[in-house]
Amino acid sequence: MRRSVVISVMVAAGLLTGCGGPTAEVGCTEMGSPTGIGVTVLPPLPVERVVTLRLCTTPESCTDEQVELRPGSDMIDLGCSGTGPSAPCSAAATPNGTLVGFLHVDDLPGTPITVSASFGPATTTPPAYGPTELTAELTHPNGPDCPAGGRQAAITFPGR
Repeated sequence: MRRSVVISVMVAAGLLTGCGGPTAEVGCTEMGSPTGIGVTVLPPLPVERVVTLRLCTTPESCTDEQVELRPGSDMIDLGCSGTGPSAPCSAAATPNGTLVGFLHVDDLPGTPITVSASFGPATTTPPAYGPTELTAELTHPNGPDCPAGGRQAAITFPGR
């Protein structure tokens, strides 16, 4: 009888604490992510290193914003010097023939916006691409179990 009481208490304690043992806590860092639009221009590359984006939340509400472009790159995994969690690993950036930039847009909505692009000043250059519609999504730089970061969208333009 005494043995069955001990077993019952152990089973009840196991059910109350969960079957999987202690749960791991999720570590959320202070790392954030900016709100804005990532821009990629594919080859052949334009001579201009500035793209002007026309952002319209409604047909009557548009702004022109300039984005400076720089050479894009891909990361090449160079491996790790061991297998443990503290083993140093490395990577190298290699040019990929694109141009990239990021436009910070503090009030970027989570609803569709219309985007057009011109290479050079918008006042003197007609739109080269667009209009096209895009929607910014919340980012989770620390994973889905941590608070969200900024809203981001990405747009890729073919070269000209």
